[in-house]
Amino acid sequence: MSVLGVDIGGTFTDFVLFDGEDYIFLKIPSTPHNPALAFLRGLEILGSKALGASILHGTTVGTNAVLERKGARTALLATRGFEDVIEIGRQTRSDLYSLRVEKPEPLIPPELRFGVGERIGPQGEVLEEVSDREISELVGRLKEKGVEAAAVCLLFSFRNPAHEERIGRKLAEAGIPHTLSSSLLPEFREYERCSAAALNSYLLPIMSRYLSFLEEKGVRLRMMHSAGGTFSSKIARERPVLTLLSGPAAGVMGARYWAGISGFESFISFDMGGTSADISLCSGGIPLTSRGEIGGYPLRVPHLDITSCGAGGGSVAWFDRGGALRVGPESAGADPGPACYGRGAKPTVTDAHLVLGHILPEHFLGGRMRLFPERAFRVLGEIAAGRGLELRDFASGILEVADSNMERSLRAISAERGFDPQDFVLVAFGGAGGLHACSLARRLGIRKILFPPKPSLLSAFGLLASPASRELSRTLLVGASEISFEHLAREMEELVRRGLRELSEEGVRGEVERELLLEMRYSGQSHEIAVPFGPDFLEEFHRRHAALFGCSFPEREAEIVNLRAFLREKLFPPPPPPFIPSGPRELGRRRMFVEGEEREVPVFRREGLSPGTIISPPALVLEPESTILLLPPFRAEVGEHGELLAEG
Repeated sequence: MSVLGVDIGGTFTDFVLFDGEDYIFLKIPSTPHNPALAFLRGLEILGSKALGASILHGTTVGTNAVLERKGARTALLATRGFEDVIEIGRQTRSDLYSLRVEKPEPLIPPELRFGVGERIGPQGEVLEEVSDREISELVGRLKEKGVEAAAVCLLFSFRNPAHEERIGRKLAEAGIPHTLSSSLLPEFREYERCSAAALNSYLLPIMSRYLSFLEEKGVRLRMMHSAGGTFSSKIARERPVLTLLSGPAAGVMGARYWAGISGFESFISFDMGGTSADISLCSGGIPLTSRGEIGGYPLRVPHLDITSCGAGGGSVAWFDRGGALRVGPESAGADPGPACYGRGAKPTVTDAHLVLGHILPEHFLGGRMRLFPERAFRVLGEIAAGRGLELRDFASGILEVADSNMERSLRAISAERGFDPQDFVLVAFGGAGGLHACSLARRLGIRKILFPPKPSLLSAFGLLASPASRELSRTLLVGASEISFEHLAREMEELVRRGLRELSEEGVRGEVERELLLEMRYSGQSHEIAVPFGPDFLEEFHRRHAALFGCSFPEREAEIVNLRAFLREKLFPPPPPPFIPSGPRELGRRRMFVEGEEREVPVFRREGLSPGTIISPPALVLEPESTILLLPPFRAEVGEHGELLAEG
């Protein structure tokens, strides 16, 4: 059976088709105004080869809606007196010492927040019944205000969801799409649960319209979710918040695939595309977390631990009011794109590379896309002249600032968490990853860089290596001394049974792998750490606390806050694409600016490099969809599957 991975990014849409024997790779420009159009265009180009294929899809539809504030008109129904929890939030500050911290505007404005007369106690007991009459009146007010979706978040509904479920039935009868916090995220912490429900409802109509548009065109698919697995389009409609990091998650799964084939268990994935750079550290396993944010809003649902920064090929260079050069987070995207695409008028990272000679216009996208280098020279030249700068110094400065932005993100997920970057291989991919990998590796002391084949399509390839999966959780909030391991095991087994039932309903019949965790803390702490579920969970908690924070307190009571179960179909990923060198190996030499001076550099054609070939720096390695800029001290060797391993 053939399988097709489709990843839609901000600049390009990628397709990887595997029919059981051969691969077909396709990259076309995205259509930001309607991402589905690029999807359909790719299917049209693939033609009969894509007929009958099982389609796996990663998308930025939800991500863009949140970042651009273009979601649905959403209402919040909360326990009376707690309507504003979504705006009050917590006392945490993004910038501790700033007197002018700007918080993002809540997704739901005050006039669309409604209190419900009800109360559930902390143990799930009903203190005040909810009135069906009041619910009906509230639903009527929502319809009067033209609400497109509703989020329901009542106090302690994670203990007893009865009141939320009654409200949900009334909303369903009225035809209002809605999210029940007790169903989406049955955990304590009111603000995070409310925010998750609000995000989900904010995306419900958008995801439904997007999937309906594709389905009306005959497309049937499974969606990538943020935790590194896939689920049905039905669940994507109901829980679109789970897709917010689907594209970057597919990239991590693709990096994991190639790191494993190359013999590396620990790696840092570095995915630099047209809009952003997504970075993740994997120390032997899939880096899952339930803490994160998107657009300034907490993202409490399970997702791969990915750090993003606004540094992509299309990131715009600009000067702030103090005259300092900045890069990003604004991106030129696919339309109008960098200046060299022929329509843009702002300087970008891609334009800087072109001016310095790192991108050869005649080979861009395999020669299928025309570039206009004169526009890049003119746009950068005018700005440089206005600032009294040399053109190449300005272009080099753009790359330096972009590298600095990405270096901070790399350090945040490695050194600042107690990991030595030198212990990891850097897996570089995305359309622009190969141009910056060597510079970043030098900055962090990383000695090995892996460049997978077809690196700019790795996220689409990663979809093929992503299993069907489920992530379930439940709050316990109980002292470790107050509950037996046998009781814990029964509670965990109930979560597992529920997840297995859901996977079975999606047609998963094979073996399912389990990762079971407890989230624990010392009594009085406000944060938890995850430990593997097992008879020695308490000793493991003390050990991990000491490893993370340099101290542990065995004499203090430890609390079990949440149970988490991650269930994944045991997937046998496809074989590596066959690699048969063809065509010329070298394309001559080109003059370009490298490390502050103009040099003549050899240019290699990646498809013509045989396994075992050694490439010495500096050099350019070209392939149809990306370029690798090899810098000292890294020497690269071609592997048996066409991968390049650079060591320095």
